[in-house]
Amino acid sequence: MNITDPEIMSTPRIRAYATVSVCGRLDKCGIARLRTELAGWRAAGAIDVHLDLSGMLDHDPGLARTLAWAQTQLHGNGGNLLITGANEQLCAELHDAVTELHTQPGWHDQWPGTLTYRPETADQP
Repeated sequence: MNITDPEIMSTPRIRAYATVSVCGRLDKCGIARLRTELAGWRAAGAIDVHLDLSGMLDHDPGLARTLAWAQTQLHGNGGNLLITGANEQLCAELHDAVTELHTQPGWHDQWPGTLTYRPETADQP
C-alpha cells in the first residue's frame, strides 16, 4: 500500500449491522477495494451497512455507480446501505446512478433473485 491508497476500515463481520469508513482519495483501485468490502458484508448477511465517507478527500467518477450497485444488492437481500458524509456532488451523482440502474432490465429491487455478484468479473458496476 502506498501513501495515496485510501484507508477502508470496517467493523468485524460478526453482526448484522456494519460500519465501513473511508479516509483518503478513492481512485479506481480504491473503489474496487470498497466494492469488495461492501460485497463481503452483503455475503455475510448484513442487514444495515453504514458507509461513512466524511474522511474521503476525493473520488473517481465510478464511485456513484459502485455505490448504486451496492445499494441495490443490499436491498435485494433485505438490507440497506446508509451513506453519510458524502458531498453534494457525490449525492447528485449517486441519485443519477441509482435512477439509471433501476431503468435497466433485471436490476429491480423487487426481484432479488436477479441480483447477483460474481467476484470473478472485474467489471462489475
